[in-house]
Amino acid sequence: MAAAWLAARRERLLEAQNADGGWGYLAGGRSWLEPTAYAMLALESHPPARGALEAAWRRLHSWRRADGAWNPAEGVDAAHWTTALAVLLYAVRNRPDEAFLGALDRLIALEGAENRWWKRLLYRVRPESQIYNPSLAGWPWLEGASSWVEPTALTMLALAWAAPLVEEDRRRRIRARLELAVRMLADRRAADGGWNYGNRIVLGEKLPSYPETTALALLALRAAGVGPQPALDVLLRHWQATRSRLARAWLAICWRCFGAPPPPDEAPPEAAPERTHVAALEAL
Repeated sequence: MAAAWLAARRERLLEAQNADGGWGYLAGGRSWLEPTAYAMLALESHPPARGALEAAWRRLHSWRRADGAWNPAEGVDAAHWTTALAVLLYAVRNRPDEAFLGALDRLIALEGAENRWWKRLLYRVRPESQIYNPSLAGWPWLEGASSWVEPTALTMLALAWAAPLVEEDRRRRIRARLELAVRMLADRRAADGGWNYGNRIVLGEKLPSYPETTALALLALRAAGVGPQPALDVLLRHWQATRSRLARAWLAICWRCFGAPPPPDEAPPEAAPERTHVAALEAL
């Protein structure tokens, strides 16, 4: 049953691939880097997908910018968080070429806009006026914006996978950024032990955590060498509370990366989902 379930998702991905080699969020839709990256990761160990993967690799490379970052799609001119997914794919495929190194250096140097001198000074003088420590910079969705949990977690995964492929100087800089990002995630952790999009408190109200971002944060912390801590019980609470297939896919990936299958699901969905990136994450 598990083999058939996985095969259905892989077949769904192969059928949904666009003629240009990429994947859209829906079959037949415009190719975007995010669903393309997740589909490539899901098919990486699937021999019948070799031709599809090479076409996707060429498409991925076409989205590279002259400044070393990646655009999220053709015709969208923006240094984007999905640069981290491109770096992750280069690392998984063991291709540490010039494009990989340029994007890696850009990610190492990139910080959220909250890490500005006047915000750090204000935090030192009146820490109660800030809802988080602005000196603990992660990564933003778009360059020039503030850090959030999801792009920070995905960039941490990319850096951790990239580190073994580079020389000691770059590894040292990666370690420094990962250490800062670990502290950032600790500072942004919600009161219930998980993570939401990035702020623990808004207008004086404590915010609850979300399943996807909690799973991603735990995956990033594990990749950075930090243990699971007491937050695995938060995974269980989210698993029991949510029916979102996207959320459950990330939660299941997190459970398995910590060495255990996810809790039994009384009625797991049989059909592959319509959304390509969800099908890819379920396959992963």
